[in-house]
Amino acid sequence: MKSERGPIKRSLLGSSPRTWRELLEVEVRHEGLNRYQIVRGYDIDVVHSKVLTRMAAWDEIWRKAEQRNSVQQAKVDRRKMIEENREAAEQLSHEAQEQMNELTNILTLSLSKKNKLFDWERLKNKSSYSTPQPMKFIIAPVSLLSKPEKPNEENIRYNPVLSFLDKLFPSRRNRILSEAAAALDADMKNWIDEMAKIEMTNEDRRKNYDLSVKENEEAYQARMSEWTKARDKYNLEMAHVNANVELKRKKYLAKDPNEILTFCELVLSNSPFPEYFPNDFEMQFLPEAELLVVDYLLPKVDALPTLKSVKYSATTEEFVEQHISNTVAAQIFDDVCYKISLRVIHELFSSDQANCLRAVNFNGYISSINPATGIEQTVCIMTLQVGKEAFQGINLAQVNPRACFKGLKGVGSAKLSSLAPVAPLININREDRRFTNSYGVVDSLSASEN
Repeated sequence: MKSERGPIKRSLLGSSPRTWRELLEVEVRHEGLNRYQIVRGYDIDVVHSKVLTRMAAWDEIWRKAEQRNSVQQAKVDRRKMIEENREAAEQLSHEAQEQMNELTNILTLSLSKKNKLFDWERLKNKSSYSTPQPMKFIIAPVSLLSKPEKPNEENIRYNPVLSFLDKLFPSRRNRILSEAAAALDADMKNWIDEMAKIEMTNEDRRKNYDLSVKENEEAYQARMSEWTKARDKYNLEMAHVNANVELKRKKYLAKDPNEILTFCELVLSNSPFPEYFPNDFEMQFLPEAELLVVDYLLPKVDALPTLKSVKYSATTEEFVEQHISNTVAAQIFDDVCYKISLRVIHELFSSDQANCLRAVNFNGYISSINPATGIEQTVCIMTLQVGKEAFQGINLAQVNPRACFKGLKGVGSAKLSSLAPVAPLININREDRRFTNSYGVVDSLSASEN
């Protein structure tokens, strides 16, 4: 914002022409500083110099004030930015801690479920047909023309009041009465013609209205017919899907080997692990031994979160991440793998409604790059076979996962993070028809889940 000056105002001072002197005045103002001054003088160059000096002084004051405000605002903005970034760092730290807690509680989370049994009803589709029922369009009522009022024969227009002269002269009287009668006849004729036109127009409007109502009803019935067919088709499909789920449930309870395998797959497929877990597995059920073999793909070592906390440095204006050490990361990986094995076995046994599983064999696999060949390979790094009775006698909420795994005669290297391969206690026979992978059941029940 700059100072502003007004035009030069001139006036004469003195008591007579011999003593007159010309006075010059210029208004100077600065809106930002809220300052105003009138510069006066008798010499135009002097006045002009004073105006420029005053304007320059005020503009300099304003510049310094803006500079101070700018510096102050920059400080405020910086403090705000630092505060916001510190809050963001705290939020990131909180999220990192939540991820670590999720890994810590990966076993106890499963134990805390109120309903340990698998809910078959969740596979059924009980939703109603979602397309709304068609609505009948509203037809505006027919608008009829109003009928004009019939001429009133008693109206003074048709019954003129006769004056004394009208009564005195018959010809005059007759002319007035004749004109009144003619007016009545003309108005009556116009009324009759107008009534006929209105009635014809109203009749056309009634026909058009009746036709619109009929067409609207026919269109509505057609839409309703299509909607009803689509709804009935949807309900029939859902009834078929739900009947298929119920049939699978009954076959499972009857201990059908194929449905036992399907059920176990559903149990693990619906187990909520962190999104960065593969959640991929293969199964085989051996009915003679009532044994379920599970080849489970474990998360990679570098897939687990390592972020411990985040801080914001106001000096460098950077977010500084603090990660756990490689040693701690390896310990967490081992702990997670032991917990996964116990959790998978626990969920299979606790959901076994038909009591068809006498034992579970868990083989934990991991995919990694072989440093010698540079090729990704999948190897078994842990294996455990345990009977239901022995496993259910364990208080999983209080055990040390590694000690529990070893106590159940589980096999694995001292450090699972070393990815040292071990031979599975039982291998899955992929040629056996009782073998399935984690995609088979999802495909067979896809209709019920959509």
